Amino acid sequence: MKKLLSLLLVLVLCVSLFACKEDGEETPEGMKAVAVGTSLGFTFYVPEAWVDSSYGKIASAYVSALDTSSVSLVRVNLGDLTFENYVKESLTASKNVPTYLEEGKAVNVGNAKRALSYVYTYNYGEFPYQFMQVLCEATDGAYYLFTYGASAQDKTEGTTFYQSHLEEVTSMLASVKFGDKTDVVTEEVVYGVDADGYKLVSDEKTSGFAFYIPETFTAELSLGIVLATADDNATVTVAEATSTGVAVREYYENRLKELAVIYSDVTEITELTECTLGNSSEACYAEYSYKDGGKTYRVYQVIAVGGGNLFSKKGYVMTYTAPEDVYEEHLDELAKMMEKIRF
Repeated sequence: MKKLLSLLLVLVLCVSLFACKEDGEETPEGMKAVAVGTSLGFTFYVPEAWVDSSYGKIASAYVSALDTSSVSLVRVNLGDLTFENYVKESLTASKNVPTYLEEGKAVNVGNAKRALSYVYTYNYGEFPYQFMQVLCEATDGAYYLFTYGASAQDKTEGTTFYQSHLEEVTSMLASVKFGDKTDVVTEEVVYGVDADGYKLVSDEKTSGFAFYIPETFTAELSLGIVLATADDNATVTVAEATSTGVAVREYYENRLKELAVIYSDVTEITELTECTLGNSSEACYAEYSYKDGGKTYRVYQVIAVGGGNLFSKKGYVMTYTAPEDVYEEHLDELAKMMEKIRF
């Protein structure tokens, strides 16, 4: 999983789940904080005009709906990879080969102990993009990955979208503040088990939805996202949709395009079809498969509208993913989870 993080950050999510500012933090002129405090281990500033699109443990922002150039910062675990080869080894999981313009250049990033920059071009479908990824080591020994991605096409004559924001990106890197990461302590919530033995693992107040899982799954919550995992590597995630103002079909088709950049043999099995998801006002599901290395995974994905009022409906995505050989083993449980969810 750690080897895919660089690739996932290339496709930065476009939804705003949090933006805050703590007393005592001095915000650089013309910038705003999209992540502050010890829960993530860093303070991250972006230009005031940019749109906060932070998601879960990833702090991120993009320029606008017309210019989707984006930045992100997240804590990473190097695992068995070294500081010098983490970024390049992570990108080897891609089916397309990046073209490097800069490899392992030492750069200064805020109060980081050390940092290495990698700049490369990458084709997203037929469109060229350019990325800067900077791996940082904080003074406490924790590691963080910064990603800047933008179109390599011209924004104005002679200047690409990527080049047009380099000055802002330099300011963002200079202003990053890394600090000791401390787990946020909140009042413990004890959830119950229903008559079917399904455990409530989130409620409307915590995540925006009530979600039940069977005993065969364990859950991890992360700022509005619920991930439930089984011992056989099957997973179910539920989260608010990562795009706004997008029709269900367009959202789904964009999802397949994103997967096709990273994985091979993305194949639709069941086309988008109406279904029922808890108390959502409307929902559609689709099934598809993809290959990660030599292994095939199958996906059952539901995109639904629920919660809010007539003028502020929210989109939600429920995704069940499993290795092909165990996919059918959890379908009955998935049906129960879909039936019980409440927005």
